[in-house]
Amino acid sequence: FLTATGYSMKTSEDKIVSFTGTLNTEDVNKEITIGSTTFNLLSNPFTTYINSGALLDLVANSNKLTSKTIWIWNPLTKNYDAKVSNSSFKLAPGQGFFVSCSTAGNLTFKEDIQNHETLDTFLKSSSKPEIQLNITDENLNRYTKIYYNDIATNGFDNGFDGETFAGIENKFDVFTQLIENNKGENYQIQSLPNKDLESIVIPVDPGFIFS
Repeated sequence: FLTATGYSMKTSEDKIVSFTGTLNTEDVNKEITIGSTTFNLLSNPFTTYINSGALLDLVANSNKLTSKTIWIWNPLTKNYDAKVSNSSFKLAPGQGFFVSCSTAGNLTFKEDIQNHETLDTFLKSSSKPEIQLNITDENLNRYTKIYYNDIATNGFDNGFDGETFAGIENKFDVFTQLIENNKGENYQIQSLPNKDLESIVIPVDPGFIFS
């Protein structure tokens, strides 16, 4: 396996798949490109968790991406989940994920974005207001989330708004669109100002493709 390259595999039965290689302890520069799609499949090159927010917020990285968003496979919903930099999602060792490339070049994985998962029972995290809308069709589950944040706007907020994954056709989905400067993009995650809640109308659309 190549360092920081993402791979997709499917087994014929439930089993453990193992791989071996050299322990990576240095910064990694991974080329991303624009081909038939803007999406590039990458992976965590370290044997520790990494902070996806720190990866996406690096200036050298954010100016090569269409947005500060990664997409990871969720086996429970059988869909790709959008994770924005503001959520600081922790990527497991070797975990694969997609990014969307706006300018070809290298995406940099710095050693200092490694994050050791610990539990601290003495610290209490503050919750933020949110709405989650779910739709289900037999074994398919889809959702879209609205977060309310004091620094968010009604338009696009990079690192706070995450589009639905467009790398494959999705025949069943639900999403929202921006309230201001709407360009028709579909969002799985949208952040809005934590004010005037009664007067804000959010465009919500269930996406269906009939064949």
